[in-house]
Amino acid sequence: MPFNGFSDPSTNLLDRLEDRIGALGASAALHPVVPFRPVPVDVRLERRDPAWVDSADGRRVLAALGVTDEPLGLRLDDEELAQLGRALEGGAPDPLATRAVAAGTRWVVNFGDPNTTKALHVGHLRNVAIGNAVAGAADALGADVVRQSRVGDYGRSMGEAMAGYLAYGGGCEPSSSGDVGAKGDRLIGECYLRYVRSLPARAAATADPARDGDAALSRERVIHRDLAEELLERWSAGEAAAVRLFEDVRSWVVEGHAQTFARLGVRVDRTLFESDQLAHAEALVREGLACGAIERGDGAATTYPTGEEAYPQLLLHRRDGFPTQHLRYVATYDATRPLLAGARSVAVFGSEWRGLIRACEALLRRLRPGEEIHPTDNLMHEMVLGDGGAAVKSSRGGALLVDDLFDRVVEAAPVAGLARRHGRIDAERLARIVLLGFFLGRPLHERMTVTLGELLDARRNVGFALAQAWARACDPRHDGAPDPAPEEAGYRFVLVQSQRHRRLLARCAEDLDLLPFVRFHYHLSRWFAGVQATPRTARALRVVLGEGLAALGLAEPAPVPAAAGALA
Repeated sequence: MPFNGFSDPSTNLLDRLEDRIGALGASAALHPVVPFRPVPVDVRLERRDPAWVDSADGRRVLAALGVTDEPLGLRLDDEELAQLGRALEGGAPDPLATRAVAAGTRWVVNFGDPNTTKALHVGHLRNVAIGNAVAGAADALGADVVRQSRVGDYGRSMGEAMAGYLAYGGGCEPSSSGDVGAKGDRLIGECYLRYVRSLPARAAATADPARDGDAALSRERVIHRDLAEELLERWSAGEAAAVRLFEDVRSWVVEGHAQTFARLGVRVDRTLFESDQLAHAEALVREGLACGAIERGDGAATTYPTGEEAYPQLLLHRRDGFPTQHLRYVATYDATRPLLAGARSVAVFGSEWRGLIRACEALLRRLRPGEEIHPTDNLMHEMVLGDGGAAVKSSRGGALLVDDLFDRVVEAAPVAGLARRHGRIDAERLARIVLLGFFLGRPLHERMTVTLGELLDARRNVGFALAQAWARACDPRHDGAPDPAPEEAGYRFVLVQSQRHRRLLARCAEDLDLLPFVRFHYHLSRWFAGVQATPRTARALRVVLGEGLAALGLAEPAPVPAAAGALA
């Protein structure tokens, strides 16, 4: 039966229904659920207390809602749905009324965290996709969002990149031609890898957690006394040639990363360089030693005893005084606390960092009792695996680069065909959805491998299913002025489903678990793929899916052609 009680199409219809049920005193007895397929009712009312429905109170509430049928369900008012349809088809601002949910809040989302020694490879993509999506979700809800990346520009690998360039760079500089193969991050990455491969096996080996107990240290635990570490010492001493080399290597790689992020449609608002915080790192250790939180070890070594059996200590300085990745991480977050004050700060990290993350938080709480500690939230994901099931590592070589994978997706027949067949969304924009969306459709605790076959399979890749639906919905053949018809089953289904978007997004962003929201838009996309949709259904779906893609950092909101006309 129709539920009459809506007057403002900018207000979520399901929220208003729940409010009405609450006002009637029935929240504990009835729970509205939207079926995920077109059925005669728009909303089912699940009975939390079956006996209540047959009581006098139950009959009173159901009569007030206009529900008399079994099973309990209701249809939303046709005119209210028509108003919603006009708003969606006509390109109304904030069509699903999401932007007030988190208005007035500040979020800082830290993701990516590459080293300035190489091009971004497929092992970085999961972190980037997740962080970019969390930032997009907060942005869509109206929060003030800063997308931040903490860049490793100091440490063993940076010295190796500098030494590699001197040995193998031949004085070459990156091309400004726009050729992906001539980018600075690729040039330096190749020099870095050649230098690492020239080292003795022990020096070149990447840390093994089973053997070394600390994958986050990579290869920094061991003192090498080679050209790489000599160059870092010369840079630290301010030697002009070393400083110039350091600046060139860093700027070439950072610019290369920026070009890759731009191709992916990923924005980074603020970059933090670890080298900027080396003086703060030394001051922090002196403070920790003075209060007993940090202990002195062999030589100039310093450690933070964690009290954990599995991760007993955090090595901050090697015995030669070299500041490890651990210390640089702690110092960067401590030094930049003023930038994060009052914000919800989310750091996205791989599982190999879990011990460092826990210890960092514990150490900062010890040193800053009662103060705001950042990140306020840590979001951990498992690794991306390469051939043979090993984690993807640049120092091992053979890592598939993001630029190369992106090119393969753009040129793949299914993606190029979508762009050609539907016209408005080009292959590059579709490839962004395919590639980043792949990492959003899997639980964070699952390890992943990436193959082109999986990427281009709508049953195995959420991103490809979303790209298919997006290309089809945005097809110019569906353009037109708002023409709502709530009696049309498919059109009505899209309108009712649209009211789940804001509710799911708000809950998932709060929980930092976007998977239910991703799956909602995936199932809506798969439904759309299986129906012969009318133009009005495609126009409505265009906006709903466009808002979903924008909230996941995968695309801009839906394009609404001027020919659509003003709202009726």
